[in-house]
Amino acid sequence: MEYNLFPSIGFTICALVFCILVGIMFLSKKKFKDLANNIYAFMLVLTIILLFIEIFCAYTMSIRDQIPLLNEILCRGYILGSIIWVICLIIYIWNLSDENKDKRNNKKTSIVLTILSFIFIVTLFTISCMSKITYIGGNNDLYVIGGDAVNVIYVACFALILMIILAMIKSRTKFPREQKLPIYFVFVLFSVITLIQIITGYDFNDLTFIFAFCVVALYFTIESQDKRLLKELEKSKEEAEIADKAKTEFLSNMSHEIRTPMNTILGFSESLLAEKELTEEIVKRDSLSIRDASISLLDLINNILDISRIESGKETIEEKEYLLQNLIFEVNSVISSKINKDVLEFDIKINQDIPSKYYGDYSKIYKVIVCTLVNAIKYTNYGKVALSVDGKKQDDYFEFSFIVSNTGHAMKTEDFEKDFNDFVKLGNSSQNNIDSVTLGILIAKRLIIMLGGDIKFINEAGKGTQYHINVKQKIVDSEKIGNIFETKDSEPSSTSNLINCEGKKVLIVDDNKINIKLASRLLESYNFEIDSATSGKECIEKVEHAKYDIIFLDHMMPEMDGVTTMKILKDSGYYVPPVIALTANSFTGLREKYISDGFSDYLSKPINFKELNKLINNYFDKR
Repeated sequence: MEYNLFPSIGFTICALVFCILVGIMFLSKKKFKDLANNIYAFMLVLTIILLFIEIFCAYTMSIRDQIPLLNEILCRGYILGSIIWVICLIIYIWNLSDENKDKRNNKKTSIVLTILSFIFIVTLFTISCMSKITYIGGNNDLYVIGGDAVNVIYVACFALILMIILAMIKSRTKFPREQKLPIYFVFVLFSVITLIQIITGYDFNDLTFIFAFCVVALYFTIESQDKRLLKELEKSKEEAEIADKAKTEFLSNMSHEIRTPMNTILGFSESLLAEKELTEEIVKRDSLSIRDASISLLDLINNILDISRIESGKETIEEKEYLLQNLIFEVNSVISSKINKDVLEFDIKINQDIPSKYYGDYSKIYKVIVCTLVNAIKYTNYGKVALSVDGKKQDDYFEFSFIVSNTGHAMKTEDFEKDFNDFVKLGNSSQNNIDSVTLGILIAKRLIIMLGGDIKFINEAGKGTQYHINVKQKIVDSEKIGNIFETKDSEPSSTSNLINCEGKKVLIVDDNKINIKLASRLLESYNFEIDSATSGKECIEKVEHAKYDIIFLDHMMPEMDGVTTMKILKDSGYYVPPVIALTANSFTGLREKYISDGFSDYLSKPINFKELNKLINNYFDKR
């Protein structure tokens, strides 16, 4: 009997040509990398390798008497590769049907899949190796890799069909139609060809041909990079529309929050202007309302700017040395001014044995504590709000445990756990509006994560609420902090305690005359001799002809801004006193930026009198 070599590998050669063409097209296009795509790429390469092996197997069968060992090794290798291909297809389709793959730990999943696949492959291959291979098929005129050793693969393939069909039925709502069709078609083709061989007894090399047909079908359907690109574009478009809608709704929400304090400011201002019999009592009463509304508006604007920087990724960690007592004093000062002492008590407890000086991001820790306290105050109608400061030393670091507690709480745990994106997607629902305080707690959660810490919320019915803030800071000085409230120096609280700067001359540079008027009013309290300029050019001219003790220079001015003006002053050769940058910006690291530009310090707008007083004391207090 004469055995024909070419008819034995005819299907194989055709499949090999198609697979190589598909491989070239696949490699030439941009790919969307994920687990399914990586598995498909491996299956494509493996199919090409198996097709080459099948051709060599058929050839070595024709001269088997000369090289029986090589023929046996190639055939066994072919069977092993086929088993691996089948396992890859199982994993590939499982990944397509897995609706939780984005939430799952991919690294852990990969390890588990690898172990299970290895066990399955070793088991099947061991069973196959215990069985014989036959080398003759067709009508006893073809070189065919067959026998019980190959039947193991067929059994595994049919088991695969059953598993995949069950998986598709179970996940019918998550398995798109375009993914089902090519898989169903390949399974039907495999079943039909196998059934024909069983009925007719005509055996031929069909396995790798079916593998090749499968990878080609997948390439033009599920793995079509053009289709995936269109899907990605549609997905990006939907996400952009959702983001745009969320942004619009967020701005609408913030517009409402801004209008509330603005209504108070404008209303009382109009009332004062229209008042015919203006008295000191009326001015003080209405000015107090205007000031409170202005503080609320400023807090809201600052929180909007903070969340904007955080969301855009522009917020960075700025570390420096700081005293813990200064942090506590500042928190106490701010919170005491916000709390209604008639219905709420505010208390601070500090472990007197903890270190006093640290290296870290002072401003972010301050912001986290203040925002958390303000949130606790908002949801506490009466009783007590307290801050506890404790922790433990770990080598050169101190792990702080800040606990904000209160009596009773109207906030729910699920509301605390909401993220910024959750709020902006909720729209203008009256139950889900995002205000300044809500923004503050969102900012606190984001900032504490940036610092490598965490914040937890515990709400026990009848026992009140606790916010646990944990963060590590490097210790600079291990000296115990002691009782800081007994040694606290008194701070100037009125103009009668301000230092006297009589005989000192100050220059205020701002293109806005209202800003000059306001700064002048604040600086008059120190008895400064005040001069002003409305441009950088005028500032340079004034410095040329007069001597000043301090200059307040606005950053943003037309024609010549503050930074350019500062550079010219430094290069002019004139006497230049300390120059303070005035800016409407307030982001982290701003002070260092202005100092690098030549300024002595900076003051943010609107000018905070306490910050101004600290600055004046730094330069003119001779005590």
